[in-house]
Amino acid sequence: MTLLNLDAACAELGHELGTTVAEDKTSKDTENSLTKALGVLEEQGLYALFLYLHAREKDLGGMFSEKLMTFLRSEDVGLVREQRDSEPFGALQELAKDLDDLLFARDLLHQVLVYARYHAKAAQSGSAGGSGLGGQTKTPRGQSRSRKRRKRPRRGSEGRKGETSK
Repeated sequence: MTLLNLDAACAELGHELGTTVAEDKTSKDTENSLTKALGVLEEQGLYALFLYLHAREKDLGGMFSEKLMTFLRSEDVGLVREQRDSEPFGALQELAKDLDDLLFARDLLHQVLVYARYHAKAAQSGSAGGSGLGGQTKTPRGQSRSRKRRKRPRRGSEGRKGETSK
């Protein structure tokens, strides 16, 4: 039996989700959708993520929940064992019976969505003619981008509020 690098599998699916843009969407819209989906997963959990994606299927291009469920069903991951119908909710209820599997699936999908978000961000900066640094700009050598510091007035021998220093 050969072992699969699950992080690489998450990165591959994240790349696919982050660079695939729906016909009427931009990479900025994809990034926003991925950010919202990631927030739902972190705050409410795996079942809520699929409910959110199912409710937003048209906005998200109808592909995120299907690809995420296919990933969980894949032979390499194997967390969701059966496919009863096209909706993932029955399979998620089965998955929730084993807490270790549920938490593992949540962690895997979290990693996928993080990678997808980074890929969408990179696609956004690349298509906008950015520097490829994720919104940062390069500074020429010798020039710093530090903020000017406000000078504080010097205190006399009195310290704060009339106290004398010892």
